[in-house]
Amino acid sequence: MAEVPGERGWRRTQHWLPAAYAALAGAWIVVSDRALLSGSHSPEDLERWSMLKGWGFVAATALLLHLLLRWSGAARDEAMRRLAERERQSRQLVAASPDAMVVQSDFRILFANQAALRLFGAREAAEVEGRPVWDLIHPEDHEGVRTRTTAAAAGEGFPALATRRMRRLDGAALRCEVALAPLAMPGHPDAIVITIRDVTGAWLQAQEREQVNAALRVLSACNEALVRAASERELMTQVCRVAVEMGGHRVAFVGLAEPGEAKAVRLVAKHGEDGGHVDRLALSWREDAAGGLGPTGVALRTGAPSVVDDVAADPRFAPLLPGLQRIGVGSMAAFPLLAGDERLGVLGLLSPAAVAYPPSVVALLKQLADDLAFGLAALRTRAALAEERSTLAAILDNASVPMGILDRAGRVVRV
Repeated sequence: MAEVPGERGWRRTQHWLPAAYAALAGAWIVVSDRALLSGSHSPEDLERWSMLKGWGFVAATALLLHLLLRWSGAARDEAMRRLAERERQSRQLVAASPDAMVVQSDFRILFANQAALRLFGAREAAEVEGRPVWDLIHPEDHEGVRTRTTAAAAGEGFPALATRRMRRLDGAALRCEVALAPLAMPGHPDAIVITIRDVTGAWLQAQEREQVNAALRVLSACNEALVRAASERELMTQVCRVAVEMGGHRVAFVGLAEPGEAKAVRLVAKHGEDGGHVDRLALSWREDAAGGLGPTGVALRTGAPSVVDDVAADPRFAPLLPGLQRIGVGSMAAFPLLAGDERLGVLGLLSPAAVAYPPSVVALLKQLADDLAFGLAALRTRAALAEERSTLAAILDNASVPMGILDRAGRVVRV
C-alpha cells in the first residue's frame, strides 16, 4: 500500500513523544517535590504551593498539547496537500499516456484514460468508470488477476508483466500485456494503476504461424499416407489420425456422401476423444434437413470450405453446445471432397479454440481435402480396374473357344 507523504515522520513522532513527555513530567514532579520539602514551609504554605504546582503542571500540559495538536494538524494538512498534488499529477500522467491506463480500487474501475476508452470501445468515461474490472476480463483469467492485484496492493512481490485475455464492451476478444503499480490515493488505500497494451495483432500472427506450420506438417504426413495407403478406409483413418495428433485438432472425421433423396452423410472414419458425440450426429447435406444446416451440409452443397470460428456464438449450434463444450470444441470447419463435379464426401475438423481457422490455414486444409479426394478417386479407379481384370479373366477361363489366332474361316491357326 502506498504511504502518505510525511506519514512516516508522524509515526516516528508518535513513538518518542509520549516517552519524552513521561520523562519530563516525572522529572518535574521529583524536582518540584524536593524543592518544596527542602524549604521550611508551614503546612498551609506547603499545601498552597503544591496546589499552585499542580495547576501549573496542568497549564503547561494543556499548552504543550495545544502546540502538539497544532503541529500535528499542520503536518497532516501538508501531507494531504502533497498527496492531493501527487494524485493530480498522477491523473494527468495517466490521462496523457499513449498506453491504455486504468485506476482501480477493490476491483472496481475509478478512472480510465482516453486510450483505455478507445481500447475497450467506450464512447465516454461513464461507460467504464464504476464498473467491476471483471466485466473487461475473460472469466478464465479472473483468478490470476485477483492473485496478482492483491499482491500488488499489499506491496508483495508479483510478476512485472503478464498477458491477459480481455474483452471490449461489445464482447470482442483482446490479448493484452498488463503491468501493475500501487497508487497513493486518498480514501483508496488499495488503489492500483494498470497499464494495458493491446498485443492482439502480434498474438494472432504468432498463433497463425503456429497453425500454418502445423497444417504444413499435416499436409506432408497425409501425402505420405496417400502414397502408401492400400484402401480407402486406411487412407481416411490415417488422415484423421494425423490431423488430430499433428494438427492440434480435437476431432477429425470423414463422412461419405450417400446417393438418394435423403442426401445423408455416412461417417466412415474418425479420430479423437469426443465421447461418441460425432457418431450421434445425423449428418446430411440437404438444405431443408436439420443435419444439413451445419458446416458439413454447407460444404457439400456449395463445394467450398465452411468455417465456424466460434460455435458458442452461432445459434445453429445452440442445441449441440453443451455437448461441444463438454468435449472442448470451440470452432469447427468442413472441407468438401470433390472429384470433378462429383461430391465424394467431407473432411470435418473440430478444434479446441475459437477463431482457429485463419484464411492461410483454410487454404492449406483445403489442399489437404483435395489431396484426400484425389487419393480416394485414385483408389476407386484402381479397385475398378482390378475388378475389370478379374471379370475379364473369369470370362476367358469359362470360354469354350480355345485361345489363339483365328483365320478368315474361324479356324484356330495358332494357340
